[in-house]
Amino acid sequence: MTNKLSDKSYWNKIYKNPTLLDDNKPDSWPKRTLHYILRGILKERWDRSYSDWFVWDVLFPTYLSDGLNGKILEIGSAPGHHVVRFAKMFGMEPFGIEYAEDGVIVNKETFVKNEFDPNNVIHADFFSDDITDKYQSYFDVVMSRGFIEHFDDPKSVITRHVNLLKPGGRIIVSIPNIKGLNYIAFHFLNKHVIDIHNLNIMSLVAFKKIFDDIGLECQFCDYCGTFETGLYSSDGSSFSNFVKRLLWRIQIILNIVLFTIAGRRGLDCRWWSPYLFFIGKKL
Repeated sequence: MTNKLSDKSYWNKIYKNPTLLDDNKPDSWPKRTLHYILRGILKERWDRSYSDWFVWDVLFPTYLSDGLNGKILEIGSAPGHHVVRFAKMFGMEPFGIEYAEDGVIVNKETFVKNEFDPNNVIHADFFSDDITDKYQSYFDVVMSRGFIEHFDDPKSVITRHVNLLKPGGRIIVSIPNIKGLNYIAFHFLNKHVIDIHNLNIMSLVAFKKIFDDIGLECQFCDYCGTFETGLYSSDGSSFSNFVKRLLWRIQIILNIVLFTIAGRRGLDCRWWSPYLFFIGKKL
């Protein structure tokens, strides 16, 4: 049996009380003016993280450009921005499975704002037999981001992903890389978050093994991105909030440097890459 490393109350708290810092946005008119000028000059190098650009403008087009269509499901989908963005990019119909009540509410709101059917947000436990019975071989793409690492038996979780895929369908799975520099940052900023993650799968060798022998053809499996401060959360203390704001400002400089020196090659590494990604096809 797969055991959860986090509970529903934790996720309801996250969705009811977002921890994003408003301090990250310029407030006074001189700061807003400077921000506007720099954005005009540097464009996405200024206010878009390099890791986000690499995933959406390099990784996905490279491995998913051969005519995706149909239905895309994200597991653990709240708040819904990611699956909506993917659906718009590839012209698909988005669905989400979310078991936290407050997560379902914000996910439905996201679908409505983007003119997608809010009834496609499925309020259910992903591990229930009802989900398997109703949606077996139903979706053209199944994805999860930051989901499987919250369980002690991630391979069984991935098997359930595959069960919902049509033959020839695509699976996209990403997890955070809480190792190396990222582990140090989490230790100081929000130590308790480490406890709800399965760190044993956060190496490339261990991550790859999860997808072996379950009817998948691997198309991409590797570290992805280059030092992303947006990966980190704050525990709410004044010190943690200060460090979070400082890291955000450092990220702006890093974005410019990484766009310039890394480009489409990336500088992926187990010591600082924020994610591990798997993209595959169901046989």
